[in-house]
Amino acid sequence: MKRSLKLNPDNRPATIKQIKTWRDFHETAPVGTTYGLMDCDEKADKRLAEQVEFFDHLSAFNEDGTLSWKMGDNSWRPFTHTELADAYQQVRVNRAKRTGMLHLKAAEFESMDPRPTVNELKKLDRWLEQ
Repeated sequence: MKRSLKLNPDNRPATIKQIKTWRDFHETAPVGTTYGLMDCDEKADKRLAEQVEFFDHLSAFNEDGTLSWKMGDNSWRPFTHTELADAYQQVRVNRAKRTGMLHLKAAEFESMDPRPTVNELKKLDRWLEQ
């Protein structure tokens, strides 16, 4: 019986499309703040900005005057207006920093010969926390 040896596609050098997919995935992944992990995709950014801007007009407050917000780990946390505005600022700053690193790293990966493997891309999210 003849056995065919096939290379696992995740162990092959990543294509430029795979590198860009990796970059885009991490660009919108939840980001850390002093309040915890928060979502930062386009929809989450818009929602958070509106909650900060119109905080005084909202009606979904807790008894203590705070607003509960769903965090990036799916837990809920109460925020005052000041805390929510601060959290939003941290999300924006941290996302901008991460986006810059991701675009530089993706360009570096694209120019490497050989490029990192798909498996290596899957493990490289650890450097984002450094």
